[in-house]
Amino acid sequence: MNLMILDIEDIEWVWKLIEKLQLIFHPKYAAEGKMEYSEIMRLRHEKDILILFDRNLFIGLRDLASYGCLKDEKEMRIIALVMTWALMNNFPIAPGLALKECGTQVKSDVAAKIELAVFQKIFDYYPSMTWLKLAKGEIDSILVCDVPKTPYKIDVDYEEEDDHFLMHFAEMLHLVTLLRNKELSAVEKMLDFLEWNYDNLIISESAIVYVAMLLTNQNGVRGPKNYNSNNVDKILDGCRNQAWDLSYISSWSTVYYNEDKYDKIFFFATNDLGLKRILVNTFADTKAIGCIECCFSKREAGKILALIEQKQMNRMKPDFGKNPRQYFYKLIEIEKGKLSTLL
Repeated sequence: MNLMILDIEDIEWVWKLIEKLQLIFHPKYAAEGKMEYSEIMRLRHEKDILILFDRNLFIGLRDLASYGCLKDEKEMRIIALVMTWALMNNFPIAPGLALKECGTQVKSDVAAKIELAVFQKIFDYYPSMTWLKLAKGEIDSILVCDVPKTPYKIDVDYEEEDDHFLMHFAEMLHLVTLLRNKELSAVEKMLDFLEWNYDNLIISESAIVYVAMLLTNQNGVRGPKNYNSNNVDKILDGCRNQAWDLSYISSWSTVYYNEDKYDKIFFFATNDLGLKRILVNTFADTKAIGCIECCFSKREAGKILALIEQKQMNRMKPDFGKNPRQYFYKLIEIEKGKLSTLL
């Protein structure tokens, strides 16, 4: 990857479009996908800024290099735009979470490490200016990269399911049982979800925001794919996919809540509408409480907030024991059993 030489017009165009499309997020510096240029420039002199890619952006980049173009032209231009923005600012792209999703979904550490090898090759293969030309529409394709077929050597296990994913997977399984229950109202489902969460898991603000928006049919927010299907495998796959979306946020949160202690700071890149809605409402000043108040009627929100206040008082977190993952696996099996009775 060589140096980028851009004029002022190109730099301004990239920054304005990145903000217009709301592609980059951070709870402090880009809560709504919008950034203050001068603030980011100041920040990069204080810390190393890295960009986390979600799985969709990563797959798009991988396929773009493998085939030279994408069927979805808009997606192709957006990927090129994000690449241009990151490279012109010398912000390294961190693919770890996207690789972790690959490894756990296909149950193959090797597959994830082959994807990592492809990712590394992309940065060595393409001149930096290629991405700007593609983003601006000056070219409609790029050279096909001879992608590696052997795994990248790194001492990381991408196949191992982590605690964040397992907790969100259990949540999504419980959520599906609620979504399929036609007798409960939206507020009753929300109360059940919260009660179950407080009793069984660590509370995730992004999960509460997602469920509140989903149960009240907010635009752009969808339930786990195929949750109404009678095919259990399709339901489980949908729950895994949604669990991964939430895992990106909760895994990232363990870093950004403590970033003052570190010399690195992570921003998150996504073009997924559902994820954007979750991020914006999670990062809002009023966070999950404000989201609940906006999504539900005053009376309904009062019931939900009363439950939260009750549960928060003298809260004792669930005991996960000496082996938390075994606890999560057991909880997942319990929720699978509940779900199977509905099929």
